Amino acid sequence: MAIDIGLDDPEALEALALALAIIDDVVGPLHDAAFSTEYAEDCEVHRLACALPAGPITLDRTLIAALDASRAALDQISYILRRNTPTTLVVLQSLLRTALVGAGRGAFALLPADPSERLRNARLLVSQETVSFIRALDRYAEFEQFSLLRPDEQYVRTAREQSAAVLGGTRPKGDGAVMDGAAGVIADALGSSSPDGGRSHQILREHITWLWNTYSGLAHTHAWPRLLPGYGQDRQAPGDFAGDLFMVASVAHLAMLAFRSRLQPGTAETTSPVVIT
Repeated sequence: MAIDIGLDDPEALEALALALAIIDDVVGPLHDAAFSTEYAEDCEVHRLACALPAGPITLDRTLIAALDASRAALDQISYILRRNTPTTLVVLQSLLRTALVGAGRGAFALLPADPSERLRNARLLVSQETVSFIRALDRYAEFEQFSLLRPDEQYVRTAREQSAAVLGGTRPKGDGAVMDGAAGVIADALGSSSPDGGRSHQILREHITWLWNTYSGLAHTHAWPRLLPGYGQDRQAPGDFAGDLFMVASVAHLAMLAFRSRLQPGTAETTSPVVIT
């Protein structure tokens, strides 16, 4: 390896091999299959999108952007590692964080078996993105030199009016709330059937919570991840990159499955869980 990612024991090598197989042989094909699926009017994605107030940000756009980014980031990690491409650890960490957030957002909205929970989560996703969009527009509207990037007043006014309908006078919680919720629904999907009294469920939830917080810190160039337990002088980061990659690849697998499943005809408001294959 051109970069040390902690492949100094057989378990790490096995986790890496499994992660890369999931990325190349499962996530990629599932993404392609989902994005080539015809958008049926009686599918759950359409039902959720239509249940939300009309606005500049739509649920289908949000989901497509999130899952595209997740797949692309994982593909790039696979390319770098399989070809032993020289890079730095922070590049891999930032890509892994993007993959986790994109997959987590998709899973948050689409994995729950309860259709009312799916709608509630979809509303939060769209509301979050709407706030971010309007904040950006307000800043761009003040541009003087970058006039070609300055939105016209009518565009900003319409976007604000539509956004007010989406937000309904409330301010959505931040990304942390989405990823905490995603950790719960992912753990439900992967760990609920384990006959260990909920231990697997708790392990999964804690791992995803750890990934979100730690890799966000690393991607934002913060120093605090290097103060965490498990970080030593012989390591560039806490944790186990190969194991973390395996978990994020598994989350992306779930998110792609959920998207494909909720695009199928006749799935609107169904209470069935996503079948893991």
